[in-house]
Amino acid sequence: AILMKNILYLFIFLIVSLTSCDSLVNEVNPNKIPTTDKTFVLHCYLSPQDSLLVAKVHQLKLLVGNLNQDFSDIIIPDAKVFITEGTRRIELKFSVKDQVYVANAVDFKIEVGKTYQLEATDRKGITHKASTTVPNTTNFEVSKPKIINNRNNFGDQNSRFYSISVDWNAPANSYFKVDLYNIIETKFLDFNQKSQTSRFVEGGYNQQIKKNISDNSIKLTSEVTAYRQNDSPERKLITSYITFLTADENYGKYHESAQSSYRNENPFAEPTLVFSNISDGYGCFGSYNGVKKTISLDEK
Repeated sequence: AILMKNILYLFIFLIVSLTSCDSLVNEVNPNKIPTTDKTFVLHCYLSPQDSLLVAKVHQLKLLVGNLNQDFSDIIIPDAKVFITEGTRRIELKFSVKDQVYVANAVDFKIEVGKTYQLEATDRKGITHKASTTVPNTTNFEVSKPKIINNRNNFGDQNSRFYSISVDWNAPANSYFKVDLYNIIETKFLDFNQKSQTSRFVEGGYNQQIKKNISDNSIKLTSEVTAYRQNDSPERKLITSYITFLTADENYGKYHESAQSSYRNENPFAEPTLVFSNISDGYGCFGSYNGVKKTISLDEK
């Protein structure tokens, strides 16, 4: 009798548990989920400040879900990629070294307020299209960045963290982002034991893009964190700068949806559909504009 009673309690517990678990699952409309196994993906972002026009064309198997999952990324090297504006037109050529399509911005100037069309024709002859209008930086006033705190890296005397504050105006009805970058110079010996010098950019860790929904610009005080290693004969800091970007709706919506996917850690949550404005494909063609302010991390 006691055994039967325990089995009955266990059965009731399992029923309640499964019912509770079922309430955590969000049903997904099947019509919203793409059925293809592979798809054409195109990414291209324009800015008046960039020296190169760059587009990435590839196939991607993962269309929905958490972007932290493993996925198959297959570069497409034989597409035909063009950007047009009015009567101007330029082709982006595939770079085997960088695995992207590139063109020199000197040959095709990107201007504020202009609308650009992107076309990419795949090996099947399908032309994928999108457009973007470069935002302006009207009332984009930025004060001088100030270091408000600096400390060593948890006892490591060879590196420091800096907290930096800056006042600025976010344009009306815009997506915006603030970030900090360091330009680092390193020295090393090549295979022939000859001394070489190389520079690279580190930083850009603030992935959050925000939106000003007001019809007016808003005054903001933004804080960013900088990390610096002490200079050595092999490595030194050349300069640091903070970027203030305003982006078009395509860029903003894509990064918003991507952020939502990265933050989605609930295995029962509804899969995230990442924003796309590419016809007959996926990805984003967007634009951004902005200013940057240099700052010395030697300031106290």
